[in-house]
Amino acid sequence: MEIHKPKPAHNLREFLSEIAVVVIGIVIALGGEQALEAVSWHEKIHVAEAAMRRELQNDDGPQAVVREDLRGCFKQQLTTLRQAIIARAPRNQIAALAAAYSPPYRTWDQRSYQAALAAGVTGRLSAERFNAWSQPFLFAAAIDRLNGEERNTLIDMQAILPGPGPLSPEEGQRALRDEMLLERANDSIAVLARLMDDTAVQAGAGAPAAARRSLLDLARSHFGDCARPFELPKSVGLNSAQLMTQHDLEL
Repeated sequence: MEIHKPKPAHNLREFLSEIAVVVIGIVIALGGEQALEAVSWHEKIHVAEAAMRRELQNDDGPQAVVREDLRGCFKQQLTTLRQAIIARAPRNQIAALAAAYSPPYRTWDQRSYQAALAAGVTGRLSAERFNAWSQPFLFAAAIDRLNGEERNTLIDMQAILPGPGPLSPEEGQRALRDEMLLERANDSIAVLARLMDDTAVQAGAGAPAAARRSLLDLARSHFGDCARPFELPKSVGLNSAQLMTQHDLEL
């Protein structure tokens, strides 16, 4: 096989022409590499956003709707429990009311968002889009912590109620303290759930309307007319809630 050796440039024009060909080749190669990288990141962003949307629409979002709808029902139950403790009702009556109080205990997942962070996908989003996705998951993380505290408080309350005779003054004070903590948790979770719900909608990942209607109908079939969509108090703003939530997560 005959091998043709490169011919040396005979003048400056030929030399510059050869340099230009090399430079153009390098630019084309780099451009193609960047184009492939851009396509790859576009696909990664699409997959990550689809996963975050599914997690909010099918998991965290419906859970938030339930806590919003049942906020008033749980408040009524806790008011009845508090009144029984203050009135020094029989121990078994107070214990029955505490046992009947059973807010849902769920995991509030952020796996898709954490995966997007770990893969560097969120760093490729615009500041506006990153903020849109981070807000509902930040609220979900705060609800997850509060839901765990709520469960532990209820377990503590239920543990002191069985036994003979009326509640002692110390037991009554402890039961009232736990009831107050449960009221606070119920209100806080409802507020954060509504904020999570609203920000998920803004991100294009809110729970579907049909699911909302179905969940409300189911809640009313179990609890009656006290189940209703929860409206945020006018004093609660998104910025103040974000600061409160961030502070809670750092504690």
